[in-house]
Amino acid sequence: MTEPTPVAAETPMVPAGTDSPLPRHRDVVSDVVNDLVNDDDWDGDDSFLADGPQQPESVDEHLDLSVAAVVVAHDGLKWLPIVVAAIRGQERPVQRLIVVDTGSRDGGPDLLARELPATDVVTMPRTTSFADAVTAGVARAGAHDFLWLLHDDSAPRTDALLHLVDAAVRSGAAVIGPKVLGWSDRTHLLEIGVSIGLGGRRETGLERGERDQGQHDRDADVLAVGSAGMLVRSEVWHGLDGFDAQFPLFREDVDFGWRANAAGYRVTIAPRAVVHHAEAATRGLRRADAVGGHPQRADRLHAMRIVLANCTTWQLPLVAVGLVLLCIVRTLTLLVGKDVKSAREEAQALRLLVTHPGLVRDARAARSAARIVPAAEVAPLIAPPWAPVRTAIDAVSALVGSSGAGTERPSVMVETGPGSDDAMEALVDGGPSVVGRLMRRRGSIVLVFLLTLSLLAGRGIIGAGRAQGGALLPAPGGFADLWSSFLAAWHPVSVGSSLPASPATALLAALSIAFAGSASAVVDALLILAVPMSFVSAHLSMRGVVRNPWVKIWASLSYALIPALTVSVRDGRVGTVVLAVLFPPLVRAAVHLIGKGAAPAGDRAPWATGLLLAAAGAFAPIVWVVAAVCAVVAGMTIIRDKATRLAMVIALAVPLVVWVPWSFTLLAHPQQFLLEAGVPAGGPPPVAF
Repeated sequence: MTEPTPVAAETPMVPAGTDSPLPRHRDVVSDVVNDLVNDDDWDGDDSFLADGPQQPESVDEHLDLSVAAVVVAHDGLKWLPIVVAAIRGQERPVQRLIVVDTGSRDGGPDLLARELPATDVVTMPRTTSFADAVTAGVARAGAHDFLWLLHDDSAPRTDALLHLVDAAVRSGAAVIGPKVLGWSDRTHLLEIGVSIGLGGRRETGLERGERDQGQHDRDADVLAVGSAGMLVRSEVWHGLDGFDAQFPLFREDVDFGWRANAAGYRVTIAPRAVVHHAEAATRGLRRADAVGGHPQRADRLHAMRIVLANCTTWQLPLVAVGLVLLCIVRTLTLLVGKDVKSAREEAQALRLLVTHPGLVRDARAARSAARIVPAAEVAPLIAPPWAPVRTAIDAVSALVGSSGAGTERPSVMVETGPGSDDAMEALVDGGPSVVGRLMRRRGSIVLVFLLTLSLLAGRGIIGAGRAQGGALLPAPGGFADLWSSFLAAWHPVSVGSSLPASPATALLAALSIAFAGSASAVVDALLILAVPMSFVSAHLSMRGVVRNPWVKIWASLSYALIPALTVSVRDGRVGTVVLAVLFPPLVRAAVHLIGKGAAPAGDRAPWATGLLLAAAGAFAPIVWVVAAVCAVVAGMTIIRDKATRLAMVIALAVPLVVWVPWSFTLLAHPQQFLLEAGVPAGGPPPVAF
């Protein structure tokens, strides 16, 4: 990459009405911050911004390179005074500070009018996107060697810019990012570079609640860096046309970093540069007006569009199908979990993606024209498919071990406004490491024990092809085979069959996406992890019902080790295994449904119960018969009100609708209710019964 032509350094920032540069950081804190910030937000601890790693040899070594800082503010008065003071107090000063205010209503514009010259403040409408705001700020800043992008809730330490510029000069990188720590919990490691998986998941490579102990303090090339604290060469910014306006808020930094890498530029991390970030928009501490107040929908939509816009041509069909199926699975999962709002946002994101294919097509054309390096060189920076596994294990351990531990606290305090002082103090989870949390929770210890035993016991069937699944023996080879089997009009079972395939085949196909499309890997995982998953399922389903943690663990362990499940694992009965995992939440949902009495219109309980019943029944349809018999008996004896009876009818009808056309086959041939996924027709009776 050709080095940019240095621009003569301008005089360091001078506030209106003065003739000399601003004083250094500690004087700024004394003269500005203490007058503007509540003591709860600023405790006088200079280590927040002033204490940092060892500095480069010369503070003035790169002062011939000019830097313009661009801050985007939106209802950020709670953090903005600290941020402005931190920028003004940099050991390596910026040559210009531009603040773009997007219609703030919290007094932020008045603060900016007092503290900055009018020429350094850009005012834009409230719905202005972050990308457009940065573009306007860059245009106002004029010609500089580097652009330093910051949020109004991201405060850099006093030596942050010094280390960023030093890293840029030493490495020749085009985009450089800092180490990002929490705002109130100043050792909580939030970000040290960012990546994304082909499923759209944002990956930081960090454990949940990980503490900063210098374990990641090494320069490294990354796919992208966060926009809070990003330093970018001006010529690269303009060459790539800045942030894509298609992403008004969220994920714009990931897309920019991916495009920069594809264009042959280096994107790297300077871990000695530290920025403290409150993540106000992500955590719901203020309204995301740039995306119409729908941050979850925007984040998911942008993630899918970024992956589709930047992936290779040969990956595009598989990634597109995978994203659609993943969205459907996520939506159904959220509905089962009774999070209708999140499910609606997920579904809306999918709708916007599918109904506007031209946006992805245009984005791919633009990226293809700018791409210089082969995709294989960028591929190592993209998160692998198994990256979410650690996060999932961490989340499960947190859920399973929460009862009785007495050591947890909320990780996020979500509010619609700028947030109270208490919310700021609760922003970041300051919990211990994964191992520490595991050892402090009884349920997690049992889970680790069961997981270890299951892996040891099942090591002989991993990859051995002994497991059977779906309607074929053995299971189809991959996602495409499973999907073809589900859609096929003729199935080579016994002498052949034209009956519809079980929905279990489609569910296995969806699950295979998480295993790189391998059907055998899905079946192996279901069998090997059956006991631990059943333990987790039973443990979570007893939340709020069984108070004693030891009783809950004993009951969950007893359920996970019932002979019917262990025998099914031995015999490769996938249907019974899936039923065992889904049975506890199904019972909980059914009891909740009956116990509500007269349910109001639009209640979610019957639909959640019906979806769980549909998923379990797809693998072991006998469970629907048992549920129907129980509903009839309950309706004739203990259930008197019509509303609850109607809710039970809805719960029983949902599977029949979801299973179409397979449900017609079951009703026409009732003996097929005795079949089970993973067991050939004419085989032994279903253990699930």
